[in-house]
Amino acid sequence: MKEITTDEVIKEIEKDFIFFLSSGGGVTFSGGEPTNQLEFLRELVYYFYKKGIYTAIETCALFDFEKCKDIFEKIDHIFVDIKNMDDEKHKEYTGISNKKILENVKKMATLNKSMVIRIPVIPGFNDSTENIKQTAEFVKENVKNPKMELLPYHMLGLDKYKALGLYDYIYKFEVPSKEKINDLEGVIENCGVGVVRYK
Repeated sequence: MKEITTDEVIKEIEKDFIFFLSSGGGVTFSGGEPTNQLEFLRELVYYFYKKGIYTAIETCALFDFEKCKDIFEKIDHIFVDIKNMDDEKHKEYTGISNKKILENVKKMATLNKSMVIRIPVIPGFNDSTENIKQTAEFVKENVKNPKMELLPYHMLGLDKYKALGLYDYIYKFEVPSKEKINDLEGVIENCGVGVVRYK
């Protein structure tokens, strides 16, 4: 692990400012969870906001909204995960309730930012038609210009699991088929929610 200061991050990113300004590109804060390092995130977001650089964040929405509302007000685009609408199933697989997450999605939506709700599609956990339908209905009800993106589960983290000794998790889930993803995208569209697809 390498520690780095905000000044070092800014210095590195400033090399590409001219490309961001000409192409409309920018900076995405990802993780882990970016809000776990709130002051670090705040300093960077404010800096890029003042410079007119487009920013986006990828978040699981498990945070105290009031403590970071000012940050989200300055971010241009929000990607947020909703893993499962069923609270008990969410607790079983993630160890936490989804209630705060869903409330934070509603609160972020009041900021009228560009937002995409993502579902990491994991067979046996959240790939049922009913769960996708419930999620789409929640998104349509609470997000202006609602959009969703399905992210198929993959095995790219296999080596990390092995390195951490988490062998029980390696083959617990299957990769969803393209046909399954297409079917679930149809469910979302039938609910009146746009689907984000990257080719």
